Amino acid sequence: MGKYLYCIIQEKRPKKFDFSGIEGKRVYTVHDGPIGVVVSDTDKKEGEYLITRDYTIAHQRVLEGIMGKGYDILPISFGTVADNDDLIKEKLLRARRNEFNKAFMYINGKVELNLKVLWNDISSVFEEIRRESGIVRRAKQASKYGALGRFQAANVGEMVKKTLDAKRTKAAERVISPLKSLAADTRSGEILQDAMVCNETFLVPKTLGKEYDKRIRELARTSGDKMNFMNYGPLPPYNFVSIRVSFK
Repeated sequence: MGKYLYCIIQEKRPKKFDFSGIEGKRVYTVHDGPIGVVVSDTDKKEGEYLITRDYTIAHQRVLEGIMGKGYDILPISFGTVADNDDLIKEKLLRARRNEFNKAFMYINGKVELNLKVLWNDISSVFEEIRRESGIVRRAKQASKYGALGRFQAANVGEMVKKTLDAKRTKAAERVISPLKSLAADTRSGEILQDAMVCNETFLVPKTLGKEYDKRIRELARTSGDKMNFMNYGPLPPYNFVSIRVSFK
């Protein structure tokens, strides 16, 4: 019987959990020493799990369930399958024990928290850029002068983008700075749209979680209605530990 892998935990005894995993299978640990891998039984092989909504939700639900039991976890990528218990023990738990111990030292007692902040009215931000920088006025003036003027006018979009990026960097620093002091580590995510101020992920000690939330509420209050703060977590520490598993 194959084993579908979810995450690695520190646990000295074999455990069975009171929630189900992918395909409704029971969730338990394959164990060796002080570390266990959270698994459920499967008839599928590596590469046979398609990334469907039902499967990904079930995978994530198990990780959340394990975290809800108070465990710190090293998440394993979706769709990872081992042929049997012995393979997990030999190739994973024994062969990589030192690696996992170091990873646990890094993330123990901490959670991943993600903050996305957006300007509520991006059109007003562009209006500020137009008013403060005079880009449009200068472009109109330049357009009166032959080919060079037309070239300059065609680059208004690039000029606006640079100014917007500078404005975003300044606004993001005001948001991130008071939160960064609480975090053991941070990661900056992709800016997905013009209205996004920041997409920042923090590794925060659990003991500072309430203070983190308090500071976000204060930042939201002082921003008035200019920004929308979206706070996600606690999450598995995907951005701070990368456990790649291959049994080939």
